[in-house]
Amino acid sequence: MSQRLFGLHVHVHAQTIGQAAVLARSIADQAQVALYVETEAQLRAGFSLHGRHYLLVQGHAEWLDRLFTVPCSPYLSGVIVLLEPGAGTPPRLAGIDRCLPSSASPDDIMAVVKALTPSPLTD
Repeated sequence: MSQRLFGLHVHVHAQTIGQAAVLARSIADQAQVALYVETEAQLRAGFSLHGRHYLLVQGHAEWLDRLFTVPCSPYLSGVIVLLEPGAGTPPRLAGIDRCLPSSASPDDIMAVVKALTPSPLTD
């Protein structure tokens, strides 16, 4: 089992609430997870917690390009996109740090988060 990272907050947003919930549960044993469901204001409210904050987004390229914008915040340490298979090219959003297939495992996702983290956060 992977070691839990302390002081690390992963905010999960997905094309559907069901996807977001499954994704959040898959990494909950490794980081503090918050569902970012409705508004950027909800995401910013989560940034009040001490530590590093990452945004994990899952969806189809068309949805990402059309409906999603990467929030601009000095508290956001990284943005990781899990791209659903299907037609479309990778999203062209500015501010994405890494793009992985939606089939990426929780360990793969957390390895990217760790790679984006400048110093160790483990206990």
